[in-house]
Amino acid sequence: MKRFELQDFMNEFLFEIGLGLCDGGSTGAGTMEICCLVADYDLAKQLISEKLKSTKFADYCRIYEQDEQKQQPQ
Repeated sequence: MKRFELQDFMNEFLFEIGLGLCDGGSTGAGTMEICCLVADYDLAKQLISEKLKSTKFADYCRIYEQDEQKQQPQ
């Protein structure tokens, strides 16, 4: 499955540069998401975008930051 390939690719890349790891993902309704936990979002976004440009995942580059505090119940 292509999502697992992307997860493996991102996990290896983030480990190599010492920035984080891939923490799973999901697929459904014609979409695919992976979750990456990173130490520096801005740096990770820049480096991931650059890295994906030269791969078969080049068109999978919607990167956003999820604020964990907003996910916590009030």
